[in-house]
Amino acid sequence: MSIGNNELNDDRLFSRKKSLLTLQQYASSQGISAGVVEECAKLGVVQIRKHKNKTFIVDLPLDASKSAKQQDENKVEHINTAEQAQRLSGIVNKIFQPSIQQNKPVVTVTKPTTQQPAAAIPDLKIFAQEENKAPTIKLEKFEPLPVEFKVSLSRKIFDAFKLSTGGKVALAFMAFGLAITIAAFVWSSLQNHLQQQKLEQAYENIGKLVNEYDSTARKTKMLEIDSANWKAEAQRNQQSIASLQVQLVQTKEKLSETQESLAEIQQNHVDTLKKINEQLQEITQKPEKTEEK
Repeated sequence: MSIGNNELNDDRLFSRKKSLLTLQQYASSQGISAGVVEECAKLGVVQIRKHKNKTFIVDLPLDASKSAKQQDENKVEHINTAEQAQRLSGIVNKIFQPSIQQNKPVVTVTKPTTQQPAAAIPDLKIFAQEENKAPTIKLEKFEPLPVEFKVSLSRKIFDAFKLSTGGKVALAFMAFGLAITIAAFVWSSLQNHLQQQKLEQAYENIGKLVNEYDSTARKTKMLEIDSANWKAEAQRNQQSIASLQVQLVQTKEKLSETQESLAEIQQNHVDTLKKINEQLQEITQKPEKTEEK
């Protein structure tokens, strides 16, 4: 019965045509809740398919992968390693076993026909053990010993004077060229030193010019600031002068007004004095008239 269930699970697991179920249908078929199915879907335990914004679940049992793994493990456990090793050793022995040649019997007068014994099959394990037991040989680098010999001073002098004329000419040209190269090197080094000094002097002059330019720029900026301050002060003075002129005009107008008012007051005072004099004359004339009557 278990074999039949395993075959059905294998058919459902490896078949290309698998039915799709909704969450509720799959939950009811497996006897679990829809929430558990959603959690299994998040964990990847069940296979999900989406179509037209709808979620479907492949109709496979929850323990399908587990049963498949168990079947694979059972299949692996049934393998007999001893038999496989024996088969492999037999194949290797057949490969390394030399072919046995059977010689035909040769009839001779003195010796009977003999058959050569079969060659023994070499045991690889013995060779491996012997190789492991064999002492290791350290190879040292071979360094040849230097041969020391000396040349006497007289032989060196003789060899030096033994040079041919061509060699002497070549040596003279080489010495002349070497002297020219040394002189050129000295001259170029002196020129480089002079150029370096000139360059340093030019750098110093440039630095001085830059410093002077900076100082003049600062001075001009200060003069510009001072001129701006002077202009502002002149504008303030002009404004104050204009205000003073306005005040002067206003005081002149007020003075003229006061003069006019003073003239009016004086005229009024004269008029009042005239009236008072007239009244006094009238008063003095009335008693005289009364006395005459």
